[in-house]
Amino acid sequence: MKRLFTLFLCVQVAFTLDAQIFEINQNFPEVNGASRSANWVDLNLDGNLDIFITNGPSSGQNNEAYLGFGNGNFVPYNADDPMMLDQSPSVGATFAHANTFPGMDVFIATWYNERNLHYTWSGDIFEQVEVAPPADEFSYSETGAFGDADADGFLELYVTNSAGSDLRNLYYAPSQLGAFIQISDGEQVQDEGASRGVTWIDYDNDGDADLFITNEDNAPNRLYQNQGDGSFVSIENEIITVNAGATMSGTWGDYNNDGYMDLFICNYGSDNQLYRNSPDGFIEITESVVSSDGGYSFSANWGDIDNDGDLDLFVSNAFEPDNQTLNNFLYINNGDETFTKVESEIVSQNEGWTYGNAFGDYDEDGDMDLLTANCYNDAEANRLYRNTTSDGEDSPSWIEIHCVGTISNPLAVGTRVSVLAVINGEEVWQTREISSQSSYCGQNMYPVHFGLGDADEILELTLDWPSSPTETYTNLEVNQHFGAVEGNGPMGIDEVEEIPVVIYPNPAVSKINLAFEKDISAPMQLKVFDLQGKEVLDLGQIQVGANRLEYDISNLPSGTFLFRGTGAETEFVRKIYITR
Repeated sequence: MKRLFTLFLCVQVAFTLDAQIFEINQNFPEVNGASRSANWVDLNLDGNLDIFITNGPSSGQNNEAYLGFGNGNFVPYNADDPMMLDQSPSVGATFAHANTFPGMDVFIATWYNERNLHYTWSGDIFEQVEVAPPADEFSYSETGAFGDADADGFLELYVTNSAGSDLRNLYYAPSQLGAFIQISDGEQVQDEGASRGVTWIDYDNDGDADLFITNEDNAPNRLYQNQGDGSFVSIENEIITVNAGATMSGTWGDYNNDGYMDLFICNYGSDNQLYRNSPDGFIEITESVVSSDGGYSFSANWGDIDNDGDLDLFVSNAFEPDNQTLNNFLYINNGDETFTKVESEIVSQNEGWTYGNAFGDYDEDGDMDLLTANCYNDAEANRLYRNTTSDGEDSPSWIEIHCVGTISNPLAVGTRVSVLAVINGEEVWQTREISSQSSYCGQNMYPVHFGLGDADEILELTLDWPSSPTETYTNLEVNQHFGAVEGNGPMGIDEVEEIPVVIYPNPAVSKINLAFEKDISAPMQLKVFDLQGKEVLDLGQIQVGANRLEYDISNLPSGTFLFRGTGAETEFVRKIYITR
């Protein structure tokens, strides 16, 4: 991101400790196992968030996956899909659209000197790609993450290893043919260490994807700065690469809303660590409850769980040496660079072992729900916690941005999304970066979520795509799911406003109707895109004076699509579901 942000600390209304945020989703299937990774992903491309969970005991175990219906109900995913039948000691997993082929790639890391696993979407199932990079080596891998190092629209893959005779990590470049090629040159694959987590992050705000690697066994963590062409230089003089310990995970988020991504470190058997990022580099924050709490922490994720305009933090704990159960940590951001630990919430009263975790709004009500992958004694049920923040009539505002890359990669990995809104009487910028791996063994949902407190509109939304110029939207409504297709935005037209429109029926079968609140004052172009960013239908122009229209969509298959109308002064984007 090229913009310079002014630091603004907004002291929020004090968090009420007896106000419960989460409740257990009793409809989520209970299956006892030894779970590791928690992933939110749309497996069947129907527009609803689904769940994927790896299981990883030494003897091997099949994975779990559940299809969501957008209403809190989940059913088991296809039990015959090869991705479900690995019977391996699986650890981390990451989903992304890495190349030009339709559908997602799935990488699953395995330990105990087993082969890693790679699957691609065939249109019906996830087919296994065997004995080819990145699934051609026996290793002790922990996790992987996709990122676009050279901003060419194709995603590289970085894989961490924590044991074995060769402690170097693995790096793969994609090809347009759908295959991956192992890269053995470069500092990012020459350094040795017992590596756990990996995240792609533009830590220095120069517009390209850098790499951060966490190491255990008292080895320093690694930061590799992208030189702008996909090559990396190891940065060894930053404090985040000097401190050493038993580091499991690093998770990035702009908790103080200054436009720089800050870093939280999960350590095993010692205090966790918080580093504030700025134009002058990193500063360790030691006088904070989040960095003086001890624990056996494996994974953490940032999310604005109370929708007040700043990022809160959830931390999972597991594998206590004496086999004692542990509770997880929940910290609420106070808006003044301090946090309050909340022990009364059900998510921090789990009394078990949680390995990975991830945030996702599975019921699309505008607040962040929580998934935890649990593993106490290799026989603990996972948990899905529903966030109740948006249940009240006077609940805080929010917006969720679904980004679709057309020049950049289809899932917009690496895109910086920023919103400006007036919260508590002050203008506040918030920033998110879309990632395929938000933490060790955790993948948050791809759409980005912003809590907006008492804001009644978005003054400005900017999208810094990896492979194309920045796009800006202004004067957007709050409390909506906004679809942004790369290259189809207003591109600097500040006066563009979103026009009120209702699309029905939704879901639709063969006909779709558009009803506008007022007559169209200028021609608009109506197009339909799939969730991979491909234009699938051009419905032509909406003429001046139109306010109610009907279209034939019988040629479109079942699935979820984005309807987009664009004109000189108005626009709209709506998600539509088609069923047959």
